Amino acid sequence: MEKYRDDQVSLTLIFQLAWRNKVWLLLSLIISVGCAVFYSLQLPNLYRSEARIVAANESQGKAGGLASQLSSVSAIAGISLGAGGEKKSVIALETMRSRQFFSDFAEKYQILTPIVAGYRWDQHTDQLLLDPELIDTETGRWIRPDVELRTAEPSMQEGYEAFVKRFGSSQDKLTGIVTVSFEFVSPKLSQAWLSLYIKEINDVMRAQDIAEAESAIKYINEQMDKTQLVEVKNLLFSLLEEHTKTLTMANARKDYVFKMIDPPYLPEVKSGPFRSVIVLLTVVVHCFLFLIFIMLYLLLFANKTPAVNKGTGQ
Repeated sequence: MEKYRDDQVSLTLIFQLAWRNKVWLLLSLIISVGCAVFYSLQLPNLYRSEARIVAANESQGKAGGLASQLSSVSAIAGISLGAGGEKKSVIALETMRSRQFFSDFAEKYQILTPIVAGYRWDQHTDQLLLDPELIDTETGRWIRPDVELRTAEPSMQEGYEAFVKRFGSSQDKLTGIVTVSFEFVSPKLSQAWLSLYIKEINDVMRAQDIAEAESAIKYINEQMDKTQLVEVKNLLFSLLEEHTKTLTMANARKDYVFKMIDPPYLPEVKSGPFRSVIVLLTVVVHCFLFLIFIMLYLLLFANKTPAVNKGTGQ
């Protein structure tokens, strides 16, 4: 039992040794905190703009039900009907997170360079500053070194990776309200780009539905000329009415997929970084590592120290 106690490292011994080395602890802590403060001050302020939107029309109307009614006679009439039933808002939300949608958006509004190279906002001049280590601000030429398959000039894939780190979206399952946000070093750009992103998804989904509705109307008219069955013609007339309604709503409604409840706002207070948290975590981690070092020291040299003391008569 005595041998068991001798092999253990007590908390009292740990704190005694820490207290005897408090000068080293304090000096190393000051250095660590100084490095943490310096690092946190190098981080640019981030500003998050948010918006709350809701699906303008959650369902496709009666078109999906009519399509299922046609399935019983589609073989007779020779009509092939596609599957439906997905909610437009779900499809639109996933489209907003897609690489293709971002690529089209970045190319249209020319945001690839600022999204990758923008690193700080000058509050006095109200300008976005580009990272001089990545791009020559005078000539606009990318000067960073090539890394594997990535060249000095960023690709859309790299731009997408930078964008999704700053873009956020969540949906309340009960109310269906969607909250989208964008965080960037410039408060004005975070608001402007989020507004354009929401507008663009409405325009893209509208264009897709218009193209599909016009194609469906043309196809239905062709099938109506081919079939002589009254039941099929009645269902085709109903489908034609629904697609015409879709075409009308797509051209008439501004907020086609998402209706704005709370538009993107101009952030006045930074959303990050939390510099005090960085410094506090540095202190906690430093003290924890110091105690771990003392424990390792006692475990490695605790058995040698008593032997030396006995040999000296102490």
